[in-house]
Order: sequence, then structure tokens, then C-alpha cells
Amino acid sequence: MANPCQAPLPEVTTIRIYDCRVCKGCMVTRDRDNGIAPPYVRCRVTPDCEGIAVQREGIIDQELAPEYLWIRPDAGERARVLDAVPEQTRPGMLRYLDDDLRGMLLWTLGGDWAT
Repeated sequence: MANPCQAPLPEVTTIRIYDCRVCKGCMVTRDRDNGIAPPYVRCRVTPDCEGIAVQREGIIDQELAPEYLWIRPDAGERARVLDAVPEQTRPGMLRYLDDDLRGMLLWTLGGDWAT
């Protein structure tokens, strides 16, 4: 699989910030593909944080450097991710990744899915 971090940027880059109410840190993400990013994610700011990071509303500086990319996975990537999630969460994940919903997954700039 090619590294999606090396893919060309879309014409409109969307930078998103997710704020964690537990550790008070934030995550900066960028949309690589057109799709739907969730309004909240598991916090990844600090290794031990068990908080939920919520997408910040309002105008976001589009010049911020992202730590993660939102990527619309292809069929092979979807299968790999679905194999890694617990069985009880697969139905919801399948619906989210459906082609009509255009759900995106988080990819670390280090080069792997951040699920």
C-alpha cells in the first residue's frame, strides 16, 4: 500500500482541531480526501489519556501543521481496518465506511492507521 501522506493535497485543505477535555491537549488533523470526519475521536495527545477529543468549532487557522490525516480508505484498507476492530463495533464501522456516507479514518503522519 502506498503511503497516503505522500499523496497530492486536495484543492481545498481542511484543518481540524480536536480538543481533549481530560488532558487539555489538542490534535491537529487535515483532510486528505473528501468525506465525513467524526465530531469526536479518542484522545491521542498523551499516551495514557482516556479522554475523548471533540472537534473545535469556528474558524481554524488553515496554516497549522497537522499531526494526522483524515483519509477515505479504499476497499483493501477498509477490510484491514475492519479486521482490527472488535466484532461488536464492526456493524457501526461498516455503516460509517459505506461509500454513500464517505466516512474517513485517521492516519498518523508516522505512517499507519490511528484506530
